[in-house]
Amino acid sequence: MGQADVLDRLVPITSFNKGHASRIFERAKSAGPLFVLKNNAPEAVIMSTADYARMSEAEENYALLLEATERLAANAGRP
Repeated sequence: MGQADVLDRLVPITSFNKGHASRIFERAKSAGPLFVLKNNAPEAVIMSTADYARMSEAEENYALLLEATERLAANAGRP
């Protein structure tokens, strides 16, 4: 992701106070995760439920891979 892409994904927290929440959520569904800024610093990430599910599944798969790798390494010396 280039710098321009990151800049396009920034959302000031004041946008929520101005009634733009629906637009922001729709944008997160179509464009991907958005970074909410509070006092010009990243405060939170908004993403679609589909993106969250994919990320959670990838995290779970990675944990299972690490566990399997550890088991294989522990059993490598056994006959």
